[in-house]
Amino acid sequence: GVCQLAQFRAFLERRAAIAAQYHDAFGHTGLGLPAVPPGRTHVFYRYVVKLPRAASPSRSLEALLTRLERRGVQCRRPVFRPLHRYLGLNGYPNSEEAFETALSVP
Repeated sequence: GVCQLAQFRAFLERRAAIAAQYHDAFGHTGLGLPAVPPGRTHVFYRYVVKLPRAASPSRSLEALLTRLERRGVQCRRPVFRPLHRYLGLNGYPNSEEAFETALSVP
């Protein structure tokens, strides 16, 4: 709430420090990592990585999530089911790709 506003900068700095550690750890893995354009900042509410498309049809992502969970790492999909699926719509390839390849790490 309002009390947390006083700590806002500290929260953002801590999240940025954690994101930097993730970036260093994952930088050589071939994962798509969050980009921060020059002169911009990122709040890193979530640290979302993207698996290579060829390596990750949706089932592979589910298998990875299960393996990580068994090891005590609680990763999640950054979104549940894409909205257009609820509406019975097709033709949203970027949304589908993000759903099938994106992973939010703790």
